[in-house]
Parts: sequence; C-alpha cells; structure tokens
Amino acid sequence: MKSSYLPLFTICLILSSCSKGLKPIAATCETTILGYRTVYDTSSTKPLAEWGTISAKTATMSRIVYIRNTPTFNQGIYHTGNMCYYTFRNNSDTEAAVLYRIRPDGVVTEFKDSISGFKYDGLVFNKTKQKVYAFKSIYGASNDWLCEITTDSGKFVSRKIVAGIGRSTTNAAINATIDNSTGNIYYSVMTDKVTTLVRIDPEKADLVELFSKKAPYNMYGLCFNGKDKQMYCVVQDTSGIHFATITTGGAVTKLDTLAIPSDLQFSSAMIDECTDEYIFTGNTSNYAGYLLRMTMTGQQLSKLMTDQIFQGLTPMR
Repeated sequence: MKSSYLPLFTICLILSSCSKGLKPIAATCETTILGYRTVYDTSSTKPLAEWGTISAKTATMSRIVYIRNTPTFNQGIYHTGNMCYYTFRNNSDTEAAVLYRIRPDGVVTEFKDSISGFKYDGLVFNKTKQKVYAFKSIYGASNDWLCEITTDSGKFVSRKIVAGIGRSTTNAAINATIDNSTGNIYYSVMTDKVTTLVRIDPEKADLVELFSKKAPYNMYGLCFNGKDKQMYCVVQDTSGIHFATITTGGAVTKLDTLAIPSDLQFSSAMIDECTDEYIFTGNTSNYAGYLLRMTMTGQQLSKLMTDQIFQGLTPMR
C-alpha cells in the first residue's frame, strides 16, 4: 500500500429491540424494501425525508414516518437481531452526526456522535456476527477509519478497527458491501485520478487492494450477491455506463450498456435475492430521480423516472 492513500475507519454493534410493527417475511420468498426519499416541507422549506416501504416495480413509497434528511447519500441496513433499520444523518463540521434507529412501526430513536466534526457512511451489517460497520472521516480531511459502533444513553461511540485506503472525492459517500459468509467488506474509492476496489477483513484488520483503474472510471452501487458470491455494480468509463459483475478477486465483466443519463449521481443500490433483481437509484444533475431494475444476467426490467430521490434501500430480511 502506498502511504499517500492511508486513512481510517469505524465498526458498529447495536443491540436493542425493534420488533414491533412490520415483520420480515421468511416462510415465502418475498422482499419488503425499506428506505427513504427526499421530500420538502413547503411551510418551512426545511429538508425532510419520508421513510417507509418501497415498491421497486412502481417506484412508489408507503410512508411510515418523516425523518430529517441527510445532505449526503447514505446506505441503510436492516438489523436482523433487533429488527430495526439504521442509517446515518451527517450534519456539518460543527454539528454532531446522528445515527437513526427506526422501528418498522415508525418509532425513531436518534443517537448522536459523542463529538462533532465527523462524517459517517458505507454502513453495512454482518448478519452472521450481528455486527454493524461504517466508515468515519473528519470533515475536510482525506483520512477515514473503519469502526465499530455501540449505542448508549442517546449517544453512539465508534472504535477504530483498521486504517483505510483513502477517501472518495468524486462521489458523496463511500459505497460498501459485505459478504456475510466470510465477513469481508468490499468498498470502492474514487478520486479524479484513480478508482480503487478494496477488501477488508475486519476480524483480522487486514486490507487488500484488488485493483486500481485510472480515471475516468467510476463504480457505483456495489452489492454482494450471496447466491453466486459475486458483486454487482454500475460502472461508468469512456465507453459508457454499464451493468457489471466483479469477482471477489477483482475481475470485472460488463453485462450490459445502460441507457441512463451520463450526469448520473448514485443514490442507493440493493439486490433482491428473492426475485434475483439488482435495484439501483440515483438522480441527474437537475435532481430528476430514477429507479432502475436489472436481472442478474443484465436484462433491464424497468427504468422509472421520479420527482424524488430514493435512498438507503435495504431488504427487510
């Protein structure tokens, strides 16, 4: 590893019951999708977000509760242990970040960072070990930490696990995914010079750089598929925008070229292992939102334009 890439990261353990309300479906393979979308309170013009269940087929939401919106796109997770949804709200360098815990019936608990000036993203959950991981950075700095987070008395506390490779400068948030069978975390770091794919074993604090590709090369919506043990994502390079697979060794295969705007900004992505669909959301530079559904073999099922931006998508299972 080159020392110029070094940054730092954070990991999270969260244990309290959220079992009231919606129940995950286990007997039949149907997926409830949780997430939020940006809306605006016209009376105060303060940005809010609607949180609830999302239909990928129609790009619509059944709102359960309002939360304060985050200025950057953040991943969401569903904790199978306490049956709660989690996502971060990053504020500013003078206001502490907030970790939302949302019960399926809409009861929201906010945990504030113990100190202001830090930003969190790349939230992932290890179902096997019941651990939550996230990336932590200082506003205005290039260094990140991979951390473990615990919650207590209205606060969340982060514990450093391993130094990371660097901070993305071409997208708002780190895009991370996890292989629950091994515990390995994969994430992409994009700068104006290079895009790097990295694998971390948080138990061993081991970091491996899988590949680096010179710009322009962007990688969005990285998701690990537990069925075929590959990752899926959207790749943007000089030849266009493509739906692609990536092996755990870093080999990229483009499956299809996508007819989506070249000024796309990534918002959220997930894999529905029941329907074998990859779901990708984002927006264009004029904030027109879209939701894209793909089969795992590269066939586009639908592309729906929306007036709002879906974020923090995660399956409730």
